[in-house]
Amino acid sequence: ILELPKEEVMQAALRAHQAEFCHNSRCKYNTMRAPNTLKMCRGCGEVCYCSKECQEMKVICRMFVLY
Repeated sequence: ILELPKEEVMQAALRAHQAEFCHNSRCKYNTMRAPNTLKMCRGCGEVCYCSKECQEMKVICRMFVLY
């Protein structure tokens, strides 16, 4: 049996979690599983959103905090 480094295992677990929950903290699917397949962010390719509206809201919120 091939053992993966602990860091790779943790990253795989994080990706699996991100694929089940919306990354927008204001979305109800941020804390409960979304009923539909989430869409990967085309910008970073690391997080998922349940809808285009959630992705746009997250980008606006991030821009507001930074500027």
